[in-house]
Amino acid sequence: MLDINTVRKEKMFSNLTLIIVFLSVISFFIFLQFISPVLYEVDGYYHVAIANLIKTFGPKYQFHWAQISTFRDFYSDKDFLFHISIIPFLYISDNIIFAGKVAVVFYNILFFLVYIFILRRYLPNFLVACFLLLPMLSSAFMVYSSWL
Repeated sequence: MLDINTVRKEKMFSNLTLIIVFLSVISFFIFLQFISPVLYEVDGYYHVAIANLIKTFGPKYQFHWAQISTFRDFYSDKDFLFHISIIPFLYISDNIIFAGKVAVVFYNILFFLVYIFILRRYLPNFLVACFLLLPMLSSAFMVYSSWL
């Protein structure tokens, strides 16, 4: 027969393990993102710059500096909702690279929270903590999680 205090201690230990692993993963994401002064992905600066244009000029803006390019008459922002979602981070700092890095960390945290929510539905907390470490073993996941 299980003692209620033993069950509580095991539950607290498994919750604590999950929290420690989650904070470790997030700390690693922050470290990975801010170890370099640049955005990792080729289009990262473009996404943040277009989000800054939308913030500054609104959703309908002209490329007045690109009169000879196709942007002058035929520009469609296929990533419009993504650019809109970056705008709140641009209020954090005037440095758009820093704002982009904060956005990447935020979306990594959001991804992991959803991942935890799904895993906790089907697994005990200790196994969820183990499964949280699995993406960290994949180099492809680490590369893509660094991109904006």
